[in-house]
Amino acid sequence: MLDKPIFSLHDDHLDIFLIEKMKTYRFFQYVFLYSAMGCAATMAACPVLSTTAVRPLPEPFPMDMEKHSFLIYIVVFLYQSYAVMLIGISLGCFDGLVLFFNSIASAQLRILREKIMEATNFESLDLENVQIQDLDTIVNNSLKDCVIQHVAIEG
Repeated sequence: MLDKPIFSLHDDHLDIFLIEKMKTYRFFQYVFLYSAMGCAATMAACPVLSTTAVRPLPEPFPMDMEKHSFLIYIVVFLYQSYAVMLIGISLGCFDGLVLFFNSIASAQLRILREKIMEATNFESLDLENVQIQDLDTIVNNSLKDCVIQHVAIEG
């Protein structure tokens, strides 16, 4: 879908904005993922260091683990640790996804700004011989591809 010509209507010199945003996105994606995984690993490992409970768990559990066998305690501990790690991965991936869409939107707005600046650059025109309607036509023709692209992205 993204390789259709409708998504690549801007000029090649404007790709620098997308490349710049993708580099920033990739850096912050790893920061989000590793920080979420670090927090999850800490939450899963901290109960082992606890001195207050005999059989601590990463999360509250409705049953008293001291009354059950050590094997059940290990299974519950591993299950809860696995769940906490999955939550960490999910949060890191969700933050990365939101950041990705914001980065793409930011790059598209920057490209749109550049296209508007190019379309409204009237220094190259002979303004004495051009009517206002002609200026509107020139700008509309220049921005027509941008409008088609943004409508296609929204739809």
